[in-house]
Order: sequence, then structure tokens, then C-alpha cells
Amino acid sequence: MTVPTSADMTSSNVHTSGCLISGTCYYEGQNAGTNYCKECKTSKSTTAFSNVANLTECPGANGGCGRCSNGSCTNVGICQ
Repeated sequence: MTVPTSADMTSSNVHTSGCLISGTCYYEGQNAGTNYCKECKTSKSTTAFSNVANLTECPGANGGCGRCSNGSCTNVGICQ
């Protein structure tokens, strides 16, 4: 998948195709880099990342499993 450029994200199509956050374009559902608990969610904002649902799985510290809580990944232990 190719990340769209800012030229692709005009004010007329950014609301349906992705987010333009701090000058970088993100697809709908694309995570905020390594923060798996925040994503581009155009129904909430096209200019800032939104929190994913609480309890969504995320990579925890030291190879453990985590769950998202208010936009952050909290460690819950060993992956099952």
C-alpha cells in the first residue's frame, strides 16, 4: 500500500480517503507509527489520531501482549 501524498489529500477528499496529520498523510485505519492504540479515523478527525477501542490487542513491552486503554498500550502478560 502506498501512503498518499499531501497533494492527494485535498480538502475535498481528505474526509473520505484519510487524514492529514502534522503534514503527513495517513490512510483510514492506519496506526500512528508504532502506537497501535491510535489510528486515522476520519469519522472522528482528519487532522489528529483517534484512540482505537479500549481492550484492542497491541504489542506489549518486552514481547508481551497488551491491550489498548485510552490511546496507550498496557501490558497484560504473555501472549496466548
